Amino acid sequence: MQFNSMIKNKKMGFIMIAIFRILFYLCLTPYTLSGDSSEYINVSTFSIICGNLHMRRTPVYPLFLDIVRVIFSDCRGQIYLYIVVLIQIIVSYISVLFFYDILNKVLKKSKISYIVTFLYGISPSVIGWDKIILTESLALSGTVFFIWLLIKYLEKPSFVYGVWINILIAALVFLRPTFLVNYCIVVVFWSIRYFMYSNEKRILIKNLIGAFGVGLFVIGYCAKFNEQYGIFTLSATKAQQDCITIVQHSLWNDVKNLNETDVNILKTILENNSLDDERGCIKAAGEVLGSFDLKEIAVFNNKVKKTREYFKHKCWTFFLLADIDLSNNVWYGTNIYTSNVLYNEDQIPLYSVHNSMTMRKVVNIWRRLNPTIRFIHIYLICVIELVIIVKNLLKRKDTWVHLGIAGFLLSISLTSIWGTCGEWGRTAICVLPYAYLAIAIYMQFLIEKIVKNYNS
Repeated sequence: MQFNSMIKNKKMGFIMIAIFRILFYLCLTPYTLSGDSSEYINVSTFSIICGNLHMRRTPVYPLFLDIVRVIFSDCRGQIYLYIVVLIQIIVSYISVLFFYDILNKVLKKSKISYIVTFLYGISPSVIGWDKIILTESLALSGTVFFIWLLIKYLEKPSFVYGVWINILIAALVFLRPTFLVNYCIVVVFWSIRYFMYSNEKRILIKNLIGAFGVGLFVIGYCAKFNEQYGIFTLSATKAQQDCITIVQHSLWNDVKNLNETDVNILKTILENNSLDDERGCIKAAGEVLGSFDLKEIAVFNNKVKKTREYFKHKCWTFFLLADIDLSNNVWYGTNIYTSNVLYNEDQIPLYSVHNSMTMRKVVNIWRRLNPTIRFIHIYLICVIELVIIVKNLLKRKDTWVHLGIAGFLLSISLTSIWGTCGEWGRTAICVLPYAYLAIAIYMQFLIEKIVKNYNS
């Protein structure tokens, strides 16, 4: 009875989430800098605005850091990072409130909404990013706001929601270029509804014009990048990731008609580095990137990607990732690929947790109690969603939510696998809100079935 009454009191639930989060944050250092953090900190957004684009970093997160730096900088110069973390924590908590509203709308105010919101709100896979100077925290929060806007639009189609969706997706694309898949899905969404719902056409035309404007802005940025670096893209990160994959698995051996000079340069770099460990491969890839201009790297990478070995490697990676735990990727630094290995509490890296055995034990117990979501679960959800979609279409039922879950999960996971060389738990982290939403729907379906069978 006490548990039921606590569930009914949503304020108590949100207070408990806040307490859990505060305790969790107290176990961590004030802020954490990873390998990529220094680049985000050192990017000059003023230089980007003036037309000098950064090779690997899109402007939104560096702009966020610069704005906070200008407002809160002091003589020590680092206090603004505490404010950055505080903002990420606040935005992350607000996103939990929005996530609860999403579940309420989809599940029609079911008690399951409280339970799943609580699990999502205290998940280390979600809150573990809040104190790290990386894009992941804002990307997760932005994903929740994005889902909320789509649900609101489905509930009551409005030009205002369409405007906010287009604005948010533009910001997310320049936060992390992987959100381009979200942009493409949104354009398809507007287009399908245009032909299906005549009463929405005036709204949808405006939404499509807005989306077209976002697309033009992205194309303009890519054109400027192409002018500066020689490849038509938002960021050179993809070329860099491909290069690491090629070096790591010696895929360059399968490329024919390579320039002899280039082959000799590659051989020298590879012979001078240890390719048996990941660090050596990354170092070698960095030297390859430094030895050729970006356009040459892109051409070379494209040649490699046409080989059978590259395709086999990526397909094999798809199956290998099934055992990778998305909830562990915060804890093991950048070596995400081995995150399915069970570590002891004394092996959590000191850079992310205070040097206190008690605190480390608390964090490790919390992590182990956290519901495990692996890539295999994402694949399974996609299969279930596709079955539900076919079933609903045959019965002429509304299936937009299921189409969204399946579309976003598939696109995010596949672009993470095919577009990067590692850290897949990190690059695919934005699947989590969709996964928790799907789990909530399945929980309600099962409970309704059990109650129906019990009553009959």
